[in-house]
Amino acid sequence: MERTNAHLRPLGRRGTADAAGELQIAYLSCLARLARIRFRQASGLNEQGILLLDRAIFAAFCECRDAGVAREALALLEELRQDAASAWEGREAA
Repeated sequence: MERTNAHLRPLGRRGTADAAGELQIAYLSCLARLARIRFRQASGLNEQGILLLDRAIFAAFCECRDAGVAREALALLEELRQDAASAWEGREAA
């Protein structure tokens, strides 16, 4: 799965478009990393660990929303959730 940043919107000022796009990508990357940990390793975490990750994921999502990429963040979370569900089903079948 390859991601591009063609859908990211610049903020409008000359010279800030690249920085804004980089910031959006950084926020989405952070969200993706936290969500991967949450979805892939939840079974090895205690209740506090899951709660901390959930709070971090929410904070990362809020950063994405504030940067103007909420739609992309939601799509990313849904995609990772589906990947995790598929992986879990594969383990149960084996």
